[in-house]
Amino acid sequence: MGFGGQLVRLVERLPLSKDCTGREIHLLTLRADEPWHYAAGDWLLIPPCNPRGEVDQLLELLGCTGEESVSQLSLREVLSCQRTITRVAPALVEWLEQRDGTLGQGRKGPVSEKLALLSDGHGVASFLRSRATVPPTWQELLPLLRPLAPRAYSIASGPTGGSCDLRLLVATALYNGWDSGLRCGVCSTYLTRTLQVGDTLPCRVGTSRFHMPDDGQTDLILVGPGVGLAPFLGFLEQRAWLQATGHTLGRCWLFFGARNRATDFIGEDILRKHLESGILTRLDTAFSRDQGSKIYVQDRIRENGAELGRWLDHGACLYVCGDARAMARDVEGALVELVARHGELDGAAARDHVLGLRAQGRYRQDVY
Repeated sequence: MGFGGQLVRLVERLPLSKDCTGREIHLLTLRADEPWHYAAGDWLLIPPCNPRGEVDQLLELLGCTGEESVSQLSLREVLSCQRTITRVAPALVEWLEQRDGTLGQGRKGPVSEKLALLSDGHGVASFLRSRATVPPTWQELLPLLRPLAPRAYSIASGPTGGSCDLRLLVATALYNGWDSGLRCGVCSTYLTRTLQVGDTLPCRVGTSRFHMPDDGQTDLILVGPGVGLAPFLGFLEQRAWLQATGHTLGRCWLFFGARNRATDFIGEDILRKHLESGILTRLDTAFSRDQGSKIYVQDRIRENGAELGRWLDHGACLYVCGDARAMARDVEGALVELVARHGELDGAAARDHVLGLRAQGRYRQDVY
């Protein structure tokens, strides 16, 4: 196996979201033949497979059977598991423009801009069908496709004394295609729709720096909206195991956010159980669309600024997992605000203080 991983079996796929709009979230259990070795907060790396329909469309467009030989593999195998065919690479746009000279008509700017304008939401087959005067040969096409890279998922379980089971929290990624049709992420669709219980898949553990402190008595502040909850399920499971084996634990405060409580409160039963046992000290939620004005986790952080400041003064570590473009940025802004207010600092000094927490390993992010 060139990927260098191990084969594991999908033994359970539990739907957690109750929304009917396509925002599917599942809890997957993967079983290995031997106990897993990882730390809570690590990732699982999975090489995805392209949807069969996308492969079939591309083979038909190329006039191929799929049995053509490519370095001891069939062309179908290469297009299925080794090349990205659901997104168009700049190299393909540039090659087609140089060959046909038509892509740039009415457009100005570099290839990257043309790519955004002309291929956003396209798969390779649909892009070639709509833009190429004559399709390339498969020999011409393969070097122009990106490798199909493994995807990293935060492990949603904790190492608890040699278990052969490991869990993932997976949301089916959805986005609009070039024709306004709904398209799905390659790996998330593979895991939540294509792979069947009992099937095997290759994977391997990836080591992160998003780990709990070695001292279990350190207080933890966890911010994980949506599937950003995944590593914190692992943190809480490891804390439960530590408590069961006689360790004294510090406090743990979790901020969770989603759209609606009724449909999107994933892991609610698990979190309630940890609250009852004391593994989780406090749980604050923000359901953005359950009221007239939207409320997010950063708003809950602002509301509890004084108490959070006291936790940080006491040595708490802050962990943030989830969307990098908006949530993580806004949470950091709220953190700077509470540090400024609680510590009576100006904006620059408060930002320096937050940077100091990061340098000390007391403020960590796992964002995407």
